Amino acid sequence: MATYTFDVFTSLDGYGTAVDWPGYWGKEGPELVASRAEAFGSDRILVLGANTYRDLYRIVRSGDDPTFELINKARKVVVSTTLEAPLEWENTTLLAEDALTAIPRLKAESDRPLWSHGSLSMNRSLMAAGLVDRLVITVFPAITGTSGRNPVFVPGAEFDLELLETHTFDGRVQQLTYAPTLHASPRADAAKPGTGSMPGNEPTALKRFAGEKVVQLQTRKRDGTWVHTPVNLVVAGDHAYFRTPGKASKNKRLRNFPDVRIRPCTWSGKPTGPAARATAHLLSGEESRTAGELIDKKFPIVQHVGVHLAHRVMHTSTLHYELTDVTDL
Repeated sequence: MATYTFDVFTSLDGYGTAVDWPGYWGKEGPELVASRAEAFGSDRILVLGANTYRDLYRIVRSGDDPTFELINKARKVVVSTTLEAPLEWENTTLLAEDALTAIPRLKAESDRPLWSHGSLSMNRSLMAAGLVDRLVITVFPAITGTSGRNPVFVPGAEFDLELLETHTFDGRVQQLTYAPTLHASPRADAAKPGTGSMPGNEPTALKRFAGEKVVQLQTRKRDGTWVHTPVNLVVAGDHAYFRTPGKASKNKRLRNFPDVRIRPCTWSGKPTGPAARATAHLLSGEESRTAGELIDKKFPIVQHVGVHLAHRVMHTSTLHYELTDVTDL
C-alpha cells in the first residue's frame, strides 16, 4: 500500500499564508530550493485539493521558480467534486469524489508514494480519518500575528506526533517529519450533549453560518481600513459562496487582499453575531456555474430574479466567490 504524506509550510505561529509577506516568508535560500526540487522531482504522485490546485497552477504559470517545471512534469491528482474534467494543467487527473473515499482507494492501487502539498481542509480531514502516514512541516522563522491567514491545523482534530526526521535549511528554516496518531483525549469520556463535542468533531466556524441568509462581508483597502457590504451567503457542505457584480469596487479589494471577515447581519447590514475570518477565491467555469445555481436555488426571488435583472440593467458581469478556511476571530 502506498504511503500518504501531508507536506505543509507554516509560520512559527501556525499560519499557512500571511498578508503582505513575500513567498517563503522572505526566507528562501539555496538549500530550501533544493529540498523543494527533490520533493517535486521525485517519483511521487502529487495530490491536491481544488483550491490548492487553482492557486498552484496560477503561480506556476506566472512564475519562474526552478521547481515549477518539475511540478509541471509531475503526475498530479486533484480530488474535487466541484471541478470538471478535463483539467487544463498537464499530467493532471481529476478524481470527482470525496477525499475520504478517493484516498483509501488510491493508496491501495498506487505503485508510487502519494505526496500532498497544502490542501489544508482536505488534509485535516484525512488526518482525522487516520489516512495520513507522514506529516512534513516546514517551519519558517516568522511570526505573522494578525497578518496570518489560513491556520494550518485549525479547525481540526488533536494528534500525538512521533518525530522521525529533522532538517535545517540555510541555517534558519526547520523541516520536521512526524508520524501522526489521533490523540485519545479524556474529554471524550466526559462529553455531553449541549456541553461539548468529541475531539476532532467540534463545530467549525463555517457551520454556524449555514443557516444565515445575509452576512456582512468585510473587505480591506490598501490603507488598512475595512469596507462592510451585506451579501447573500450559501453554505453547501464544506463550501461557502457569494456573488457580486463585476463592476463592484470590492472585486479590486479582493484581488489585492483576499483575506476577508464575515459576520451574520440583517438585510440592512446590521451585525447580529460574532465575526470570522476567511479567504475569498474568485471562481470560474463549472465552479462558478455551480455556485450560481446554489445561490439561485436558495434565493429564488432576490438573486435568481432580482440580482440577475439588476446586473443586466447595469451591463455588468456576475462574479462568484468561494470562502475557504473560515475560522473564528
